Amino acid sequence: MQSASVPKWRKNPERRKADASFVVNPLLYVKVQYDPVKDFAPVSLVAVVQSVLVANPKLPATSVKELIALPEVPTAAEAGVKGFDAATWYALLAPVRTPREIVSGVNGEVVRILKQPEFHARLSAMGVESVGSSPEQLAQHIRSELPKWARVVRQSGARVD
Repeated sequence: MQSASVPKWRKNPERRKADASFVVNPLLYVKVQYDPVKDFAPVSLVAVVQSVLVANPKLPATSVKELIALPEVPTAAEAGVKGFDAATWYALLAPVRTPREIVSGVNGEVVRILKQPEFHARLSAMGVESVGSSPEQLAQHIRSELPKWARVVRQSGARVD
């Protein structure tokens, strides 16, 4: 029987994948049982999905360029959202003490699969950009996401008990 103090991600190996909420949750929730930088070994940034812009169909625009050109519709930067980037991303992580050669081997297989033309085409057809990063690139991505989302959470005042 596993102890209640064991983090959920250790109890459920299938949950050792990450998305953008992986870095937001420790900033948003009061009690989170993991540190996104210290508790995992990055394997690969797998994919990125860009945010969708939704506009009222009554607006006289048929493209984002036309929508932005409308004088009464501010850009994200004009609306106070500088450097807007709210893409959803998906990554593969391993337990922090996973041997480097295993992380490298899994990374190599993930990158190989993501570069297969048919796999890449299937993801692309769904609006998903396949990435296949190195572990170091994923670690840097996670570190760069933390201050961005910390600012959003702080400015919104959102907290979950």
